[in-house]
Amino acid sequence: MEFSESNINPGLHTDKLTQKYGGFKISIILQEGFLRISEIRDLDNTLRTFAISTFTNSEYSEKLRNVHEKILTGLPIGETLRKNGFNVIKKILAEFTIEIPKLFNSEPGVLITTGQLSEISCKDEIKEEFYVTVCEINCPTFLKLSDKHTYENQAISEKVYTHLKYAALDNYKFNLIK
Repeated sequence: MEFSESNINPGLHTDKLTQKYGGFKISIILQEGFLRISEIRDLDNTLRTFAISTFTNSEYSEKLRNVHEKILTGLPIGETLRKNGFNVIKKILAEFTIEIPKLFNSEPGVLITTGQLSEISCKDEIKEEFYVTVCEINCPTFLKLSDKHTYENQAISEKVYTHLKYAALDNYKFNLIK
């Protein structure tokens, strides 16, 4: 993927959720070591995004380490960095589609959703630090892959979500064993 102004600093994911749905809430499914698996729901409790975040294992500056501790309590990443004085630099590495198997799709019609892989760095008055890589899988009506596809008005079904969550957890456990 080539990088342009549109995929470097395209805006925070949570800003887009707030703009479209009036707000959001985050539930942490797993947070262990450098891994965080979370779900982001709108204020009506509709699942909008399933996210897998991998924090860097580098030494953070004292300021970033303090903010990181806040984020580990379940706060949104980009928004928390910004509220604590960091300029957030988001670079989209890839956009992709995911075909949802019919077995896990309880909703009629939509069998494809989108996702993106991003790197987030933060910069304060002293230095810029690479912070986290995030893979976000979106509900079909939230974000579309370059508007090339059309989707019906629905969210990720609970069956799909459960499948994604357990697939991510199984992969995490497998990698721990290796």
